[in-house]
Amino acid sequence: MKITKQRLREIIKEEIKDFKTEQNIRKQIREFVSTGTVAGAKRGGYKSASTKTKDSAYTQKVAATKAKKSAYTTKSAAKKAKKSALDTAKTTHTTKVAAEPAKTITTKKTVTDTGTWIHPLIKGDKGTKLAKGEKQPPVAWSVSSGKKIKFVSGDQKTYDSERKTHPKLKYSDPLKTTNPTTTTNVTTTNPDWTTWNTQQSDTAAKQTTAQSEFDTAAGEEETAQTAQDTAASAETSALSDLETSQAADLQLTVPKMAPPAGVGAGAGFGKGKAAGKGKAAGKGKGKGKKKKK
Repeated sequence: MKITKQRLREIIKEEIKDFKTEQNIRKQIREFVSTGTVAGAKRGGYKSASTKTKDSAYTQKVAATKAKKSAYTTKSAAKKAKKSALDTAKTTHTTKVAAEPAKTITTKKTVTDTGTWIHPLIKGDKGTKLAKGEKQPPVAWSVSSGKKIKFVSGDQKTYDSERKTHPKLKYSDPLKTTNPTTTTNVTTTNPDWTTWNTQQSDTAAKQTTAQSEFDTAAGEEETAQTAQDTAASAETSALSDLETSQAADLQLTVPKMAPPAGVGAGAGFGKGKAAGKGKAAGKGKGKGKKKKK
């Protein structure tokens, strides 16, 4: 069928008008879906005062958990260091204890018996006991009359006097008297043991201190662990509250009424032709355009 120029112009105008109507529909659909200003719904991304408060609370809980975790990490490292120090102290003390020397030592000691004196000219003399308060003679000698020998003791003055008095007797030279000696076993504390005992007391004290410091560090780590767990639990609870509030806010962005007439497949938007160019009812389907006579 041949189309006149006038009819062609009319068709072009109708197509332009249809295009503008469709663009207007698309614009209103986007406004309806993304901004939520239609049918009493809140705009997309709406955040209530309650949600804002819970979001702030959750942020604080996250920061608190991070701080508690950092504190726990510090306490855990401190405990590890104290454990290492304790192990070292135990090893040092154990090694020292194992190296204990003999506590006593026995030595031979020569003892001089000053209560007995020996005549230097008497062979095998076992000594003469001194009476209480008696002094040991400083010298001793022998006197011979030719047939008999007499062993005498005294001091130098006595010796000189007797020689003058008895010039016919034969006197030996005066010799110093001596004392008998005895050898005995003497047991004393080993000086090496005394040094060792001081050292092992010191290592024992250091081990005790290291144990105490480790126990304290372990307790502090446990406390920090509990604080971290408590903070993590509070963070989880705050997140749950936030998500619940966010879900409620999301519900408020959903339209409470159906979209206006014409928004959707196969419908116009209340303006122009009775039928648009949607997916379900396109151009040429449904009610067509009336021909002008």
